Amino acid sequence: MEKASAFHRHPPPRHGKLITILSIDGGGVKGIIPGTILEFLEKQLQEMDGHDARLADYFDVISGTSTGGLVTAMLTAPNENNRPLFRADQILDSLNICIATSAAPTYLPPHKFETKTREFNLVDGAVAANNPGLVALIEVTKEIKGRNPDFSPHRAADQALFSEDHYLRIQDDEMSDELNAMDNATEENLKKLKDVGEALLKKQLSKVNLATGKHEPDERNITNEQALKSVAETLVNERKERLGYKG
Repeated sequence: MEKASAFHRHPPPRHGKLITILSIDGGGVKGIIPGTILEFLEKQLQEMDGHDARLADYFDVISGTSTGGLVTAMLTAPNENNRPLFRADQILDSLNICIATSAAPTYLPPHKFETKTREFNLVDGAVAANNPGLVALIEVTKEIKGRNPDFSPHRAADQALFSEDHYLRIQDDEMSDELNAMDNATEENLKKLKDVGEALLKKQLSKVNLATGKHEPDERNITNEQALKSVAETLVNERKERLGYKG
């Protein structure tokens, strides 16, 4: 049994300056890559804020589709002490077991079940919502339009105007066809995907040119690893500000 943690519950965004969102893409077995990135980020948070720190302690919304949905569930599912059930470094082993639970069409059949009122035949969420980041933003917008007092519309508007300053996307768009396969779950391929994630941490930070759709080096000239360390520092400072909020 895990001991109860002294870590405080994540305070609402109205007590801070930011609305924090974590979006996790899918991709079958390629979920090992974001799993590797998230493991690094959580370790940075633990170094700065204590070993009990978990990713769910720092984000207002966590979204994911397909395998990203599995990772999201693992990061946010509570244990008996209402703390995250899994650490980020436990994701990779579990993904190797649970990867088949994403019912991606042509790979796996729909998942069918019934309740007292209706029947469901469900497929991979990425079929309808392939961009979990957009889904997360829609949910935040609903909270603002619904006048949830925990979400400040003025703060959200300010963030929208300067979102590039607080936006980080890490993606490898140069993978081979072999590694891009969503269902190659051989031990050799899983190791290669883990290596891709670790190499991605060392790559220079890039951003998408909206005119060409291509990734270009970020003008800050830092690695993804350095960018994640900066994100961790921002998240820790945001959490501390919320915890110290006096109203």
